[in-house]
Amino acid sequence: MSRVAGGLARRLEAKVNRSRIQVPTVRDTVALPAVSRDVSRVIGGSSATSGAESERVDEGDRAMARGWGVPVAAIIWPSYDDDMADTDQARQAALLAIFENLSRTHREHEKYYGEAPLTEAASLVRSSRTLKALAEHWNTAQPGQRAASPYAGADDLNDPRAIETGGVLFLEAGERPAEIERIVRELESAAAGAESTGAWLAQAMEAAWDVAGTLFEFPELADLLAERHAIIANDWQSASLLILLARQLRRAGEILNHLALSAAGVRADLTGPRTYSAYVFSAAELIDQAADLTVKSAGLVRGNERRWRVFHDRVARLQSEGA
Repeated sequence: MSRVAGGLARRLEAKVNRSRIQVPTVRDTVALPAVSRDVSRVIGGSSATSGAESERVDEGDRAMARGWGVPVAAIIWPSYDDDMADTDQARQAALLAIFENLSRTHREHEKYYGEAPLTEAASLVRSSRTLKALAEHWNTAQPGQRAASPYAGADDLNDPRAIETGGVLFLEAGERPAEIERIVRELESAAAGAESTGAWLAQAMEAAWDVAGTLFEFPELADLLAERHAIIANDWQSASLLILLARQLRRAGEILNHLALSAAGVRADLTGPRTYSAYVFSAAELIDQAADLTVKSAGLVRGNERRWRVFHDRVARLQSEGA
């Protein structure tokens, strides 16, 4: 590491211990390279730039400040060390350190999120199959006589496939099966998680797009500009898919809650309008659509792996050459 970059790293480390800004990653949180808010000392007690200091602020500085939500003065890296004569070298060393951290840690993080959603999608498909089995059965079932025991299964309402795949068993006691309650709860939980993650990820990608503009300063990375922006674009698309699938899951739950899925309620439908089958089919198909989007979202994340690897290797080489 060069003397300039080394001095920068030491001063940053000391200040980061006192003040840290953390940016969460997808579905979790992880600390990115921190930027100290304690910059008043280096700019005469003001949190805004002025005079000669302001002349060093370019659009890249402003983009980074917007992206991390800090005063633009905090991005003027040379101010952290008085003996840094080569300000451009110091700033670029700091930027490379950030790029290296991002490309290394987020590449590993996205490996997990390129796989984990597939398990969630499989769970959604299982719930859909359970509901479809009931819908198919109710499409042709005829209401039967109630059994004497309240704990007896309602043969006219149950389908063996729904019992096997989802544990859904209608009893003569008449209440909505606990397993349907569980499906509705899981749909809402998955919807809330996807909605929250999608909203955060979209905001994070807005900031990442601005920060990626600082790559213009490195001719050695010119051929990878599209690759880095493709990573952001993929994650941005993933965010949109998460928000959409959250709506689909929530609507599926609303459909199920619209129906009186007790033994008496289903029997009343079988003797009357016979619409429950169509409603439940629609709920299941919405869940299928959400599962498909979950898989697509994971595929977009997996598509970033090579781009992260290539970008990281190039940044690490630049760091090594500047040491």
